[in-house]
Amino acid sequence: MKHGKPVLLSIRLLDQVRERIRYLNYSLSTEKVYLYWVRFFVLWHGRTARIMHPRDMGAKEWSALSALPFLYREVLSRLTGDTTLADCIVVLGHGRLVEQGTHDSLVAAGGVYARLAALQFMD
Repeated sequence: MKHGKPVLLSIRLLDQVRERIRYLNYSLSTEKVYLYWVRFFVLWHGRTARIMHPRDMGAKEWSALSALPFLYREVLSRLTGDTTLADCIVVLGHGRLVEQGTHDSLVAAGGVYARLAALQFMD
């Protein structure tokens, strides 16, 4: 695989997701949420026909994934404002302070804010 990631040993899709999440040291709560959404995505697109593996889905099914970055970039960014101009950005997770700083410092840190900013500001 690319980027030095180990080959997935699991055969089932959700087991592969779980395996990769654990390799990346994501939290257990993140693992649960990601597994829920992957399962929901697959079942949702199989509700009117047969359930397909995501690698076998076509453009219609993948359009759902394009909708989420659109939502964050085009809709929510306008509701929440331009964070690049803020003196201090505070990122909360589960009621706790996760990160704090300017747009540039948080993007450079590569944490939660950087991932959200990548969705919000991608063109």
